[in-house]
Amino acid sequence: MPPKRRSDTISEKTIPSKTRRSGTKFSLRDSIEYEECDEYINANIIPSANDSGESNLDDESDCESENNFSEADDSFSFENKIMLNQIQKSKILSSTPTELFELFFSLDLKNHIVNCTEKNGYKMSITDFNVFVGIIIFTMYNKRLSQRDYWSREPHLKAEPVSSSMSRLNFETIKSKIKFHQSEDQNDADRVWRVRTLINIFRKNLIQFGIFSTALSIDEMMLKFYGRSVLKQFIKGKPKRFGIKLWALCSSNGFLFDFDVYCGKSNQKTEKLAKCALGSRVVVNMLQVVFSTVTLRKRDQLHIYFDNLFTCPDLLVHLKKYGLVATSTVRANRVEVKNAVTDKDERGKFEVKCDKQSGINFITIMDSKPVSILSSAVGVTPSGTVERRVKGQKERKELKFPRAFMIYNQFMGGVDLHDQRCNAIEPTIRSKKWTWTIFVRMIQSAMTNATILYNLCHEHKVSTKFVAMSVGKEYLNRSKVSKPDLHETEQQKLPR
Repeated sequence: MPPKRRSDTISEKTIPSKTRRSGTKFSLRDSIEYEECDEYINANIIPSANDSGESNLDDESDCESENNFSEADDSFSFENKIMLNQIQKSKILSSTPTELFELFFSLDLKNHIVNCTEKNGYKMSITDFNVFVGIIIFTMYNKRLSQRDYWSREPHLKAEPVSSSMSRLNFETIKSKIKFHQSEDQNDADRVWRVRTLINIFRKNLIQFGIFSTALSIDEMMLKFYGRSVLKQFIKGKPKRFGIKLWALCSSNGFLFDFDVYCGKSNQKTEKLAKCALGSRVVVNMLQVVFSTVTLRKRDQLHIYFDNLFTCPDLLVHLKKYGLVATSTVRANRVEVKNAVTDKDERGKFEVKCDKQSGINFITIMDSKPVSILSSAVGVTPSGTVERRVKGQKERKELKFPRAFMIYNQFMGGVDLHDQRCNAIEPTIRSKKWTWTIFVRMIQSAMTNATILYNLCHEHKVSTKFVAMSVGKEYLNRSKVSKPDLHETEQQKLPR
């Protein structure tokens, strides 16, 4: 029986009571579209257009003070549980690092690239493409100053595994001719249409094991890119100031579950969410994979973390209505209620307020500066201790921090961890094409995910570099060039 499709709105009972102002504490009505299935609801939560940040929270009737605030349910476990079943674990245990890599960088993805390249005028076999990818992976752990150095005639500079697998001329031809799209893929409304099909194939591969981690974080990643493209972003103060921005959903140990490319403010690809704030739109889009794969009974085990770029109180209310709790830092201008914590207060002082109807805790603490956090899952107790320097003293002092800050610091950095592992295997070979930057990141992400899966099920832990070496060695050994290197043959014809 096909699933029922219907559109509905939140009933009036779920709308918070009005405050003294004409507005309400949270959004009045939210449009929702969902697909009813036997085990889960594929919900597309569409926040109100008013969810741009400044919520109409009032600090009297609906907020409780520091001495009376809600706490998380004792049955909720704040840890990153791995929910792989026995069949999935057996599959991982019986797979080599190369086979784990090819679960994500799959044959379907390779065939798509080969077919697109062939339709754009260059015939390339799967074997040639595997060797081509193998050379890229080889340059991740065996660095040279220049791409041509791998085919150098100098014995102390030349890379024999590379030069014996493919000639330099053949490699550079494939690199210049490779395509990731077909003519029918063109879509002017989507700025990344040249790699959209490739991204969709890769995103499908990422969730073949489902959402097996309970601690999930949403954040941004910057891919270093200095070429010319409308996708290039500039973020002051970042380690990579120029590049292509990605939104990502990762587990706390760095496993990538989903990602998308930020196409800029003017891109209206998602019309239903176009009027929402950027942060709310990103979080809702990234969590669609959760709503479509995680059953309602298991959804209460998940905990979502994101930073103040995405946070507003309305967003946490929307997520809680559909079985997801979240903890996130929040900017001062996103919440109208203020906690009485200032820069002049002693380090470690905090204040708590709680919304009665939604159960969201609003906590502000004085660290190096006042920091605020919103959580629909946890409050202050049980508190933890951290070491901080105190002005005028040499020794560190132990301070009590609310529970919400402790778990946020513990589980938030999943996307940064994934990005760090990908950057550790940055290839020497580069290109001025923005499509190449995304293509290489897919190889890096597949390598990182393969490493995490391997370490989850094996007692002997390996590094991303070890997995890259295993994959690169096998890919380069799949085809050996029997004829002499074309680059060397051309060099020998030159007059001495």
